[in-house]
Amino acid sequence: MMKIKKIYLEGIVIFLLSGFLFNLQSQSLSITPKPTYMGKITIGSSATRDVSIFNITGSNVNITSISLSGTSASKFVINNNPGAVTLSPLQELVLKITYTPTAMGKDISMLEIKTSSQTFSDSLIAYGSIVLNDVLTFERIIGTSENDSGAMIRKTNDGGYIIVGSTTKPDENYPDAYILKTDRFGAPLWSKIYGGQYIDNASDVLVLNDGSFIVVGTSESYGTGTNDVYVRKLNSNGDEIWFKSFTTTYDEGCGAIINASDGGYILTGSTKNTADKSSNALVMKIDINGNLVWKKDFGGNGGEGAGDILATNDGGYIFSGSTSDPSTGILDIYLVKIDASGNKVWEKSFGGAESDAAGAMTATSDGGYILGGYTASYGAGSKDAFMVKIDAAGNHQWYKTFGGIHSDGFGRVIQTSDGGYIGVGSINAYFSQQFIFDDLLVVRTDSQGNLIWQKTFGGEKNDGASEILRSGDGAYVILGGTGSFAPKSKIYLIGINDDGNITRIEDDSNEMSSDYYLSQNYPNPFNPTTQINFRTKEESFVNLSVFNMLGQKVRTLVNGTIDGGDHSKVFDASNLASGIYFYRLEITNLNKSEQNNLVLTKKMILIK
Repeated sequence: MMKIKKIYLEGIVIFLLSGFLFNLQSQSLSITPKPTYMGKITIGSSATRDVSIFNITGSNVNITSISLSGTSASKFVINNNPGAVTLSPLQELVLKITYTPTAMGKDISMLEIKTSSQTFSDSLIAYGSIVLNDVLTFERIIGTSENDSGAMIRKTNDGGYIIVGSTTKPDENYPDAYILKTDRFGAPLWSKIYGGQYIDNASDVLVLNDGSFIVVGTSESYGTGTNDVYVRKLNSNGDEIWFKSFTTTYDEGCGAIINASDGGYILTGSTKNTADKSSNALVMKIDINGNLVWKKDFGGNGGEGAGDILATNDGGYIFSGSTSDPSTGILDIYLVKIDASGNKVWEKSFGGAESDAAGAMTATSDGGYILGGYTASYGAGSKDAFMVKIDAAGNHQWYKTFGGIHSDGFGRVIQTSDGGYIGVGSINAYFSQQFIFDDLLVVRTDSQGNLIWQKTFGGEKNDGASEILRSGDGAYVILGGTGSFAPKSKIYLIGINDDGNITRIEDDSNEMSSDYYLSQNYPNPFNPTTQINFRTKEESFVNLSVFNMLGQKVRTLVNGTIDGGDHSKVFDASNLASGIYFYRLEITNLNKSEQNNLVLTKKMILIK
């Protein structure tokens, strides 16, 4: 499967600077993440996140108490609160905090860690969501305490989901295969880690009728090759039933698995000759017990690989992948039709003067296929998200590009119930010589690939998506990754409705009514000026300030009493360096008729 970078545009996830700001004085403890974003969690479910408390000094730190405060504190629980505890130098304490929403809307609590000399705090931010018209939406950050990634998601027989990918154990330098089972709300039920001494990963999973799973991936730990294809069967609880590794003198890897038309399973991937470094697309058939039936490779003198494979109506298969010119290394999209025995029927490739790739392929209602990937040959950016429609014979029908002026891409495109398409991947929101930041990208089109809407999700670092599936009528689940909401990378699981929203109102992390509003600055990115609009319902004391990434205030735009209504301020950053900034609006209603001390925050990007 194609690896997609993650990206950033509009609709960026909120950061409450009251929790983000930190004391620049001498510190003894480091808290991460700061603030702790729990996600948008459906009422009736809960979410658990890790908060790391790290002693950054060379001496013991005596923690006297750990507590929660605030009006929403009752919705958060510290599952493993040690109370008074001493942390030795460089020792870490990981708190597991659970959030259980009871009503729709934003909940904030303060985590307070008191030592013998200082008090440290962290904002816990979460949202309650609801099921509306039988459409379930949510946003979750899930995984272990280490780096985690998800490669594939499937719906399970009980209405939940199975996710496979990789994780790194605390005491190891190499990733292992990671299998995670969730309920219909995206809440983890169980997880399993499988692997050996070296690199192991899981790339795809099949859900069988009895609730068991077939997991495939690539391993360096088993067999004689540097990389070998493996197949693992698990029961409904994730326990191993059997394991098979296919060892050759070549490097081989596995990307996808489907049910064979006549029983057993079909796998795709790549095979490499360690002598001349050439690679070919790999297709294998195994029986229901994991025994090899046949194995074929496809390609020429360049480099080929197979991603997705689908069964065709004639009992054969079609797979998508990439092929490269041996003289230039430029990639093209690669399509091969094979019969039931793995014999080639036809092969096709297409692309432009630069690299184009589309490993993800989904069948469409007209008997054709939709491909998702990236293109450097077409569009406006260095790489654009690429949506390609082909017919049953592999003939190109149309293509569309999406994205900005930098690197964007799709991990997967699927067909919607109305005959249109929805694609997920990443889009670049900020690019400089020092930093590249991506947001998770979701694009909805009509049947001809014309844009209907585009949404982005994420935080202040890299976020993106690799997979999307239909979870029900008018609902979708997106599997992605995030580096924004935890010290290490995590699995990012999002359930959206047909309009691309997580909530019943609008996809706005502030979830504000029309009475109080803070707009995204325009233009964004900007140089050197940008406009910020906001609204207050009534006469209020307002502070509008700008902060840098360290939480330091760099500008105050408003600080005083203003009348209710719409207001606008221009921010001139002529004397500031390029980078990410946050602007925070604090509203205090003078008559205290409704909310008091309302705080809204958004992110903006200065490029010079």
